[in-house]
Amino acid sequence: MTHPPTRTALLALLAAVAGCATARRPASAAPAAAEAPPAAASAPGPAAPAATEAPRYAVEPAATLLVLASGRAFLLLGAAPIAGSQGEPELSLSYLAASDPAPPADPGAAARLASAAQALFEAFRSQAEADGHRAVTVSAVFGRTGAPGTVAHLRFTRQGARWEQGALEQLAAARLPPLPLEVERAAEAERAGAAAAEKFVDDVDHVEIDAAWAATSAVVKAVTSRATFENQLLDLVARRGVAKGRHPLFYRYVASARAPIPGSEMLVRFESQVEAGRVVEEVRLRLDDDQEWRVAGLGFGRT
Repeated sequence: MTHPPTRTALLALLAAVAGCATARRPASAAPAAAEAPPAAASAPGPAAPAATEAPRYAVEPAATLLVLASGRAFLLLGAAPIAGSQGEPELSLSYLAASDPAPPADPGAAARLASAAQALFEAFRSQAEADGHRAVTVSAVFGRTGAPGTVAHLRFTRQGARWEQGALEQLAAARLPPLPLEVERAAEAERAGAAAAEKFVDDVDHVEIDAAWAATSAVVKAVTSRATFENQLLDLVARRGVAKGRHPLFYRYVASARAPIPGSEMLVRFESQVEAGRVVEEVRLRLDDDQEWRVAGLGFGRT
């Protein structure tokens, strides 16, 4: 997982703790591919694939379930910077749309793809701005592991303070990367994790040191003293500023065919308003041995 230069870590996940699989990680670039796209307004059907190989897009070591604040869920294959067509870094978001190698051909298919792309773009827009990216490409992957498929790309580019949406482009992929075969939603664990993260940032807002410490994972307490924790927390609040308002963007955890087990991790992201503007806040959770979600990391970045 990588962080933008402006991101500040509060609770360091030291060598004894594995990096959060749901957060941004080094991603490979692969030819082609992702959630069955939700419905939207009608639009002309997508054009047939125009090439035999798809452009590069992010594929992370493990697919993750991404659940937006709206409840809309995606099987995310990657969310990481890659080199754009001109060599400049851009944020790439890829998701598994369907196992069928060809997108639907009905008149509303393009609108559904655009709706899904817009939802993902809005969820990661703050990150793109905090990282200084001027382009975000959302790639919907259709097909099965190792087989030919199709990738539908929609690119958003920043023009001054505004973002503009480009045209939908479909390209055939000669071979798709490894894709999840079976995934189980852990709805109860999702709700518990989201609630734990929201309570923790509220405790931070009110400088409730005791409550925040109690909600911190045992793996952090094993390498961080209570005094160090308090100093880091006060320092973060001083540099971030007082939160005037906050709304959740999404939560994200590794896709699996089983329910979370101790050691599983979840990332919950918020966008908050502070005196100096907007900030993106990330809470990294770990499921401790007693099956309770506790905080293993916290950071923020300015947009």
